Amino acid sequence: MIIQFGHNDVGRPDASSKFRGSVKGIGDETETVTLADGKTEVVHSYGWYLKTFVRTARAKGANVILCSPIPHKKFDSAGKFVRDWTDFRGYVAACAKAEGASYVDLCELIARRYDKLTQPEIEALFADKGTHTNDAGALLNARTLVAGLKDLPKNPLGTYFSAEATK
Repeated sequence: MIIQFGHNDVGRPDASSKFRGSVKGIGDETETVTLADGKTEVVHSYGWYLKTFVRTARAKGANVILCSPIPHKKFDSAGKFVRDWTDFRGYVAACAKAEGASYVDLCELIARRYDKLTQPEIEALFADKGTHTNDAGALLNARTLVAGLKDLPKNPLGTYFSAEATK
């Protein structure tokens, strides 16, 4: 099972943000928040959710691979691509290590591909202002993920890849 989690978790954990995020970190920290309908909810840390996902999947016999989020479309003043998700990538890596799961830093792998492209070429891979890719961007991301999965120790999914994945 490949688990990727996080695009809406950068927001605040309370109802004041567009999406209810998680508490930053990987520990057992919680925050009780009041939702728009007046109900309260206990929000856990980003890492707590990831570790819970890993443990739940493992209890059902899954081999778990944690994957960092894909990068947003961001550029510096010179038009050079800027990496993001620094904290969250660290959270995912730390959770993978703590739980003995595999880890693919998809954000970094995609960023390396973006480093070879111009700003207009990167912009052409997105369907919106910076989060969601179009078909071409999704294909680049999928190919990058397959390459990252194939580079995992012992290539645990190698027998499942199609001939397309060998290109």
